[in-house]
Amino acid sequence: MKVVRIIARLNIGGPAYHVWTLSEGLREHGFETVLVAGQCGPGEKSFDGENALRPRNFRLISLGRMGRVVRLWGDLLSFWEIFRILRAERPEVVHTHTAKAGVLGRMAARLVGVPVVVHTFHGHVFDGYFPAWLTALILGVERLLAKMSTVIVTLSPALKRQLAQVYRVAPEERIRIIPLGTSIRRFLDTPRRAGALRRELGLAPDVFLVGSIGRLVPIKNFSLLLRALEALPRTIPWHLALAGEGECGPELERLAGDLGIREKVSFLGWRTDTERLLSDMDLFAISSLNEGTPLAIIEAFAAGCPVVATEVGGVADLFQPGERAVPGFRLMREGALVGTGDAGSLTRAIQFFAGDEEILRAAGSAARASSLDFSEEKLKERVAALYRELGCRA
Repeated sequence: MKVVRIIARLNIGGPAYHVWTLSEGLREHGFETVLVAGQCGPGEKSFDGENALRPRNFRLISLGRMGRVVRLWGDLLSFWEIFRILRAERPEVVHTHTAKAGVLGRMAARLVGVPVVVHTFHGHVFDGYFPAWLTALILGVERLLAKMSTVIVTLSPALKRQLAQVYRVAPEERIRIIPLGTSIRRFLDTPRRAGALRRELGLAPDVFLVGSIGRLVPIKNFSLLLRALEALPRTIPWHLALAGEGECGPELERLAGDLGIREKVSFLGWRTDTERLLSDMDLFAISSLNEGTPLAIIEAFAAGCPVVATEVGGVADLFQPGERAVPGFRLMREGALVGTGDAGSLTRAIQFFAGDEEILRAAGSAARASSLDFSEEKLKERVAALYRELGCRA
């Protein structure tokens, strides 16, 4: 059976990894895949280009006009291209990912008469992204598109609750949860605290190494992490390793200087050796204003690195509750959850782990155990099972 998978662009990040993994891996479950993808925007790195990937077990069709930014004429032409592709391919399933692809792909699929139409929400843009009037318009469009969808897929229970109860995009019975999956073996196999990153940065063994990996963009709110670290007691020697690129890079460097911590922050740029970085970090931190299900948390878990994160989107669903209460933040088995935008809470959580090696080690062990439920093998099995349930017998 044939699946046409559509995504707006293959930029560095979880959604691109997700669709590439499914496109490559579903052949072993009896599904032929055609991946339709738009173009990355200025300053964005492509997932396949940066990782030197070539399509394996699937065909890749690139659309030159489709991307993240709304462009009326370009989007109309992209819609026509998608319509022609679907009419030629005649797939049993169209599965769209990300907002732009969800709009164009689902409408084209229904016009062509594709039997099964699935859309995955990797997160949402209904809070904190756009003015109120535009958010209301986007919600209206998503509700209409949900009626065109056989099912909606989310990556976490929290995101399902938001879509069904808060934003009323679709009723709960039309929304399925399929957790994110990734290739975790290289993280599991990398020795913990091998010392490569510490040697690269010239850090002493007693320095508490906090790390984060992600796009340096406003929604990631890395300025909160800098402020939280600056507020740590002077008795704690710490260093931040921040891997990633983006528009906020120069601004974050200036802020680190203004806070008087520039020498304690290393901006590593874009890196592909994430297992090497994570294996050396004492603590992984996420300070985002919004998230779907961050792939970086799963990778940190697999590397045995405890995680402190803001409680947004589907983040909390990756953690298991801790065994005791701690004032100022939620202690979890794999790390801690803190309030969105709460620098004080983030400071307290980091200080808590910096001060107790035994707790840090226990959280790392729990994190590694939790990562096993997010393997790419389980992701492929769950998606294939969904297609079969919907009537696409492979």
